[in-house]
Amino acid sequence: MVVPSNQEENSYENYPQVIHHNFKFELSENKIKILVDESESGTFYFVAMIFFLLDTLDILISLYINLLLLGIVSVIIDFIIIGSLAYAYRNYKDLKVKWIFDESKKTIKINRFSSKINEMNFIGYSRVESIILSKSLYVSDRYLLSLYSIRGERYKLCYGTEDDCIHLASHLTDYIRVPVIRMNFYRNPLIILITIFIGSSIGLIIIYFFIEVILILNYILIIILKTVMILIGLKIISLTRNYIIAKNQYLNDLIKFRKII
Repeated sequence: MVVPSNQEENSYENYPQVIHHNFKFELSENKIKILVDESESGTFYFVAMIFFLLDTLDILISLYINLLLLGIVSVIIDFIIIGSLAYAYRNYKDLKVKWIFDESKKTIKINRFSSKINEMNFIGYSRVESIILSKSLYVSDRYLLSLYSIRGERYKLCYGTEDDCIHLASHLTDYIRVPVIRMNFYRNPLIILITIFIGSSIGLIIIYFFIEVILILNYILIIILKTVMILIGLKIISLTRNYIIAKNQYLNDLIKFRKII
């Protein structure tokens, strides 16, 4: 599909396009233009905001067990978090990302924009080591397409079905001449789980040594935290194993590709 030369570079409405789940792309003689809808990020912040609003009901429990000060502190912390989430929701509720792969300049232009933000970034083709196709760890039948830099940086491009992502990747690899490799990313889930594990450990210590509550409630909280820590610990071990396997497989695939070329 050839884009008419008299059209502006950032216009997407009048071009012949290939439309997939959350992105659409168009091909010209020396460019690939991709428009990605990232408004789903705003939905995440909205749901988290509602969750923390419900969490403010902790003050009722604090009143019941005569720990009003602790309840007030908890509510203040909740409202600080809610304020941050509300700010993020405003920025991300209508977020879109434009990607322009320019063959003549050997650069990738990334424009993140919404009603509140407008950010621009550029990546040279030489910085891209591979295109990664990974399966979502959270949503079934969803695949993610990412650019992976020589410095180990990951640039999330779009998501969709496996066929959607492979279709786009087949065009991208012709432009930037890097391999498409399958690899799932486990680092971020690992960081999240380790953070929760450390937080649960601290919470267990505080409850056990410093907070005087009703004995039965204290006992229940300790049991819950211990169970959570055991389950998270097992998940951390599993993800660490998968992370090592995936990383080794990625390096092997990259070496094979370099031998071919």
